[in-house]
Amino acid sequence: MPRTIIHWFRRDLRLTDNQALFAACQQAEFVIPVFIFDPAQPQRNWNSTNRLAFLLDSLRELDLSLRANGSFLVVRLGNPEEELDRLVTETGAVGLFVNRIVDPALREQGRRLTARLQSLGCEVRSFQDAMLHDPRHVLTQGRQPYTVFTPYKRTALSYSVAPAKPAPEQIVTPAGIRTEDIPTSEYFQVRATARTIPAGGETQAGILLDGFVADRLRRYGEGRDLPAVPGTSQLSPYLHFGCLSVRAAFHRANRLLQEASLDTAGRASVETWISELVWRDFYMQILYHFPHVEQGAFKPVYDRLVWSDNREHFERWCHGQTGFPIIDAGMRQLQETGWMHNRVRMITASFLVKDLLLNWQWGEQHFMRHLLDGNLAANNGGWQWAASTGTDAQPYFRVFNPISQGQKFDPQGVYVKRFVPELKAVPEKWIHQPWELPSEYQKPFRCRIGTDYPAPMVDHARQRSLAIEMFKEVSLSKA
Repeated sequence: MPRTIIHWFRRDLRLTDNQALFAACQQAEFVIPVFIFDPAQPQRNWNSTNRLAFLLDSLRELDLSLRANGSFLVVRLGNPEEELDRLVTETGAVGLFVNRIVDPALREQGRRLTARLQSLGCEVRSFQDAMLHDPRHVLTQGRQPYTVFTPYKRTALSYSVAPAKPAPEQIVTPAGIRTEDIPTSEYFQVRATARTIPAGGETQAGILLDGFVADRLRRYGEGRDLPAVPGTSQLSPYLHFGCLSVRAAFHRANRLLQEASLDTAGRASVETWISELVWRDFYMQILYHFPHVEQGAFKPVYDRLVWSDNREHFERWCHGQTGFPIIDAGMRQLQETGWMHNRVRMITASFLVKDLLLNWQWGEQHFMRHLLDGNLAANNGGWQWAASTGTDAQPYFRVFNPISQGQKFDPQGVYVKRFVPELKAVPEKWIHQPWELPSEYQKPFRCRIGTDYPAPMVDHARQRSLAIEMFKEVSLSKA
């Protein structure tokens, strides 16, 4: 009887450099690629209609790629443990190969599933696919996980990154296996909140990576902090869903480093982008080794912070009505596009925590409701960094000034005016402090403060002092 192995697709929606799929094709005559829509998936990680739309498009492209290789995507709807149990029984599969995910709930699900399938005589094998390095391998000399980025990066980059594996030449899947159609957003009775959703899938990821490496990567160092220019890779949703292998991205950047034509600034830019890939690994290994961060502060003493419960302030932040232009532009970009520039993510997060004195977890959850690239590890790590509650965090006494940040990174207000049209006529001199606009100019510039655009909802200097005092009181108390 031909040896049959199931490959369970989750966040590895590609054929190229897919560790579990590659191994399955090497070790079996028949491979069954399956994706399971789980209605019981933890709400916190799956409540973005934008991510759902991107996922569905990526799955449609994956199915086409599989069909071109002689296979097809088996789609099931239901509890993964029950559906995989049925699939093993229906097909006589002797193995389930799957790539690991570091999210605590999914790791626990994997433990239950392994026990269940092994009782049926089905081997379960998991593979490290989503990171440059296995989180169990990059450790200190004392065999402990790193909690500070710079030494983690130094050690991680001292190890070689496994070469990317090619896509299987052929995937043979038995005919007659029960499958559902890939559902639409309408099936789930939801609609994406973003105006447009970028095309998903491995092909589009490759096109974006090619364009980034050929052009913007050499200037990444100067462009990555400027939200008005297309200076970033835009690859984060593709990395999250595994439409792009992080190892393939690393090797493309590393090859560019070897080019003789690359100047000093270009080399620094490429190295900076590689650092961003390592940051991604860093937060994933934090979640792996310290799963409590999903529920609270990495440093538990900061769970004792007494936050404001002002829901009106939170709603104004969510909808970009704070009266601080760079904050409002970022929050509206998130609503309109399902994405936000990384520099602006830091500014808006700092504002929520240090100016509005609101719980960082409110912001973390809001981002997860909208982000196309909403990844539990990266989102949690970024929020805890900004909130000064996490590992390798920004010290609590450093507070982003939304005015000076806007002036530094969007000096002409191009980004602000793109997402806050009420300020389109405001001259550059006042674009980040429109409340300073003389009253006689407000009507001609169509920016009457309090009517066309809100006045600042808080006094930044005062709130900064309150935040520092609040953090100081907790940090000096006994843990």
